[in-house]
Amino acid sequence: MTFHIDVAADPQTAWDLLSDVERHGEWSPQEFEATKETDGPVGMGTRYRAAGRKGARKGHLRATVVTVVEHEPPTRFAFDAVEDAGTYRTTFVLTQLDTGSRVERIIDPPMTGLVPFIRHGLLGPVVRRYNQQNMDALKSLLDA
Repeated sequence: MTFHIDVAADPQTAWDLLSDVERHGEWSPQEFEATKETDGPVGMGTRYRAAGRKGARKGHLRATVVTVVEHEPPTRFAFDAVEDAGTYRTTFVLTQLDTGSRVERIIDPPMTGLVPFIRHGLLGPVVRRYNQQNMDALKSLLDA
């Protein structure tokens, strides 16, 4: 699943926001928080404990462990999020435009088992709408 937005911010400004997982709640349309568990600056292997409420069961708290797996400032950032349903990889690719930058978000969900089939197969339109809301909120933040 791939989404993209064009924003007024330059790639470095977008990178600063996207590569700080603790700030992802600033542009999530639903409750999300993350706490960095490793010391030092963010880089390959940095780990976070994250939790969020989303989907039809907004009262259901989904806990994840997030690990940075790509860290190439200011153009590429990726992390794996381990959930009950499996491991999701989210990759952000930042490209300089004449004015601002393009932010591409690539989500690779696990596709084995019943939960991913339901979530990304049967509920695909709902999942895409939620992710587009995330991107729209990110655009508003980066355009401000």
